[in-house]
Amino acid sequence: MEAIPPGRPLQHVGRLPVILSAVQLVLLLAASVTRARNLIYGCTFFCGTSLHVVIGVLALVLSVAMFVLPTVIGALCREWKAAIVLAVAPWWIAMLLHAMPLLTPYIGLGGSGPGGRFDASFWLDFNQAASLLIGFALFAALGWFGWLARQIFIRPQ
Repeated sequence: MEAIPPGRPLQHVGRLPVILSAVQLVLLLAASVTRARNLIYGCTFFCGTSLHVVIGVLALVLSVAMFVLPTVIGALCREWKAAIVLAVAPWWIAMLLHAMPLLTPYIGLGGSGPGGRFDASFWLDFNQAASLLIGFALFAALGWFGWLARQIFIRPQ
């Protein structure tokens, strides 16, 4: 296995998978922001208007894109390791940015107010850890599946 020369990491990955990974990050961040989520997936002031149908279609397209993009990213990567990393990285970054206030524990010696108790961090809670691991595995599997599909359908010359 040859080492990637310094300053040339995109040589083995390609630019398009990195760009699509950035698009995936933007989609995940947009879907995790409460205002955007309520506008796209909720019933806001567009309810009862002709734009309500457009918003529904937009929600469908964004939802499908969030799960198709990791597979496309994996299919465009030249190596399976890059496929998994680039498929999981946007999810991981979005999860960390969205959960930043939840990642720090409450610190204190008693009471129930902020700073009044010492709880486990977000990722140490069993219920949260299970969903985090499932999400991680899902995006990794989608990236690997895309890479595997490329290997099956596009045979190297």
